[in-house]
Amino acid sequence: MVDYIFLQSISMDTLKNLVDFWWSVPITILLSLLFYFFTHPDKIAIWSSLIASMFEKLSKRSARHGVASDIQGRISSYIKNNNADKILPYGLKFKWIKNDDSSSYIEEEDVIVIMDYHNNNARNFVNAIRQYTSKAFLPMIRHELPLEILTASELAVQEKIILEKRPDALDIFRNEVLPTQINNNTEIKSIYDEFQQLDMLGYFDNIFLIETIFAGQRLQGLTPKQRVKEIKDFLHS
Repeated sequence: MVDYIFLQSISMDTLKNLVDFWWSVPITILLSLLFYFFTHPDKIAIWSSLIASMFEKLSKRSARHGVASDIQGRISSYIKNNNADKILPYGLKFKWIKNDDSSSYIEEEDVIVIMDYHNNNARNFVNAIRQYTSKAFLPMIRHELPLEILTASELAVQEKIILEKRPDALDIFRNEVLPTQINNNTEIKSIYDEFQQLDMLGYFDNIFLIETIFAGQRLQGLTPKQRVKEIKDFLHS
């Protein structure tokens, strides 16, 4: 009611003047900018670069957010679908940097992956998975496992995740990651091949890895050789 009375008290001329003023402000700004660029042609390239840079940053930020959400969703789906919450008990978050020095650390209930954004999303996935599992995979007992067994089992889990959730990234993983880990270490390759056979039978994550978690306390106090023997005995039982 008050608004109605107020509007009635304003004459049509006043309303017209207000509308004209409202439209004159952006037009005045636009004309001023055009005059400025006309009289300073050397500034056009600078301002164009600044505007392009601003939109590029917004675009990259949006792309990074999209990549992070996509990878988080695929990891969560893998853990849920495979009942892998004991094997991979942490969530995943990202911090983006502008170099190739990827790393990760645990913060409360998440693994924080620090990595650069790549235009190839399959490569982003491989990089993220490697950094994620380096902290999230069997966190309570990984320090008790012999290095060869830890490396081989972690590689097997990485490949399972990629195969199920991002098969277009398999070539990157198999051609660039696996060779650097197993080609020069026959022990890791041998154990990795055994894990592949176990997985084909459905025993790798559902039985071997779960039993390995429960065997953590038994491994304490054993020498590295004894730990290898303990795990291999179970593997071949």
